[in-house]
Amino acid sequence: MWTTKVLRQFQIAQNAAHPVLEKVIRAPYNKFLNTLFPVDTDFTVIPNFQEVSSTKGVEFVVTFEVFVENRPVLVLALKREADLAMNSKRASADYQLRN
Repeated sequence: MWTTKVLRQFQIAQNAAHPVLEKVIRAPYNKFLNTLFPVDTDFTVIPNFQEVSSTKGVEFVVTFEVFVENRPVLVLALKREADLAMNSKRASADYQLRN
């Protein structure tokens, strides 16, 4: 079970007027990842932000990378909800992350 602090951040984002905005969704995921990978360990959570109108391929709202020392162990890419239904967008996202 997640702590009330983590759950509260997701509830705030869910109740926001525009829940897909970068500023709204990055807070709960940042809290969540820093709970899984605490700051007093060898893990480092690094948020990376791309503009939604980016011309760099797939339009991520935000990605989080988790490193242990200098090696990536997890990449989390948050997408706009509307993109989830499109197979081509999911395939493009997968290709971009793998490269």
